[in-house]
Amino acid sequence: QIAASRANGRLRVDRWALGESLALKAVNTSWRWLAESQINVEPITAGLLGGAMRVDGIVTSLPITDISTELSVENLSLEQFAQTLDVPGLRAEGSINGGVGLVGEDGQWRLADGQFVAENGRLQYRGAVANAAVGEQANLAFDVLENFEYDSLTMSLEGVIGADQSARLRLVGRNPAVYDGYPVDLNINLS
Repeated sequence: QIAASRANGRLRVDRWALGESLALKAVNTSWRWLAESQINVEPITAGLLGGAMRVDGIVTSLPITDISTELSVENLSLEQFAQTLDVPGLRAEGSINGGVGLVGEDGQWRLADGQFVAENGRLQYRGAVANAAVGEQANLAFDVLENFEYDSLTMSLEGVIGADQSARLRLVGRNPAVYDGYPVDLNINLS
C-alpha cells in the first residue's frame, strides 16, 4: 500500500538512477486530489537513453490495488541501450520508438502488448555465443548479425517484470558480406 499526504504536488528530479548503467533524466510529474481518497497523477515524462519516455497519467483511489497505464518511448538510442545490456560483442546504431502497457496488480508489474520499431540502422554481434558450436541455421544467423544493416527492427514484449518475460525480434535487412547482401528477414524469440 502507498500512503500519501493529501497535498497536491509536483515532482522534479534531475537524475534518477535505475541501476548501474541506466538513469532517467529530468523526471517530471504532478498530482492533485480529486476527492478524499482519489488522486489524479499527471503523465510522467523523462529523458531516457538519449530520447524521451512518457508514462500516461492515471486516476486511482487509495489504497492503490491495481493500476493500468502505458509507457511510450521516442528516439531512444539503440547504441546506449546495447551498452546497458552489457553483452560482450553487441553494438547497435539507430533509434527506437514504441510503447508497452504497464499493469500493476497483486504487487507485480506486468508488461502487456509491447511494440517497438526502429528503421535504417545497424546491429552487430560478434560475441561468444556466435562462436559456439551451434547448428547450420544458427551459424548463418550469427554470420548475418556480424554486420546487419536493418531496414526495420521490430520488437514485441510481454511478461512479468522480475519473472517470466518474452521478446520477439524481427529484423529485415542485409549483411553486405553474406550472400552478396541478399535481403534477410530474421525472426528471433527470447525468453
